[in-house]
Order: sequence, then structure tokens, then C-alpha cells
Amino acid sequence: MDEFVTAIKQNIENSSIPTLNKKSSKYVELLRIILANNSEIKILDDKCSEEGDIGFDVPLHTIGLNYDAVLKYKTEFSSQYMVNFLGELFVREHMDKFVKILTDLKGDYHSMVNKYEYRKFGMRFFRDKLSFIFHASLIQMILTEDLKTM
Repeated sequence: MDEFVTAIKQNIENSSIPTLNKKSSKYVELLRIILANNSEIKILDDKCSEEGDIGFDVPLHTIGLNYDAVLKYKTEFSSQYMVNFLGELFVREHMDKFVKILTDLKGDYHSMVNKYEYRKFGMRFFRDKLSFIFHASLIQMILTEDLKTM
């Protein structure tokens, strides 16, 4: 998991992501800001819902942004690709917290995690935070992916 995050940060720092036009350079600019900081997260209710959904908040100041910056990059934040990328990046950076949710599940693991499949992140932005929601099956997918590479 750390290799994924480290590789992304190195690619951004080394400017190895091509900037084909102004729109893509704004994406790179946004990613540079976010990756230059150490994100913090707050998992909502410290558990997943009965349907397996997990929500978490990322305070803007922990990723080098404020509300004005979010407005500046509103188009980039509105891209489903960017939402999924950032959501998975934050999950991978804080995987220990998310694994704890799976290991502490109260209820039927199969119906909460395996019954549905992760498809995409949802994200909303507020004055002081980004708020994400995703399905717990993503955690299982990442862990399985990591085990295959060991």
C-alpha cells in the first residue's frame, strides 16, 4: 500500500505526469498541493453501515487547501476520476484505520462486505473538509491485491 502512495508522490514531484493542456496542468497542480501534505482522516462513526458503506472526512488544512482553493479547483474536484483517485489514495494512506473497521465488524461479514461491490467514491466538499463515502468491499479488494503482489 505504501508503495502505491510513494510512487504517486514521486511521479508528481518529478513532473513525470504529462501536462497536455491547461486543464491537465491544473489537475497536476492540485495533486502536487495535496501530495505535499500529510492527510488526516476522521472515519464517520468509526464503523461501516449495515450495507457496508464507510464515510470519512479529510480536513482541508491537512491537505494544504482551504475553501477558496476548493472553489478554484471545483472543476477538477467534480471529475469522478479525481474523486475516485483521491478517495483511494486516502484509503491507502490510512489503511490501518480501515482494516480495523473490517476486523471489528458487528454482524454478518458476507452481507456487509461481499453482498455489494465497490464501484466508485462519493464526495462532497464543505467549508473546512472533503467528505467521502465508499463501500467496504474496496478495502478487501486492496488487501487481496496487496497479498497477490507479496
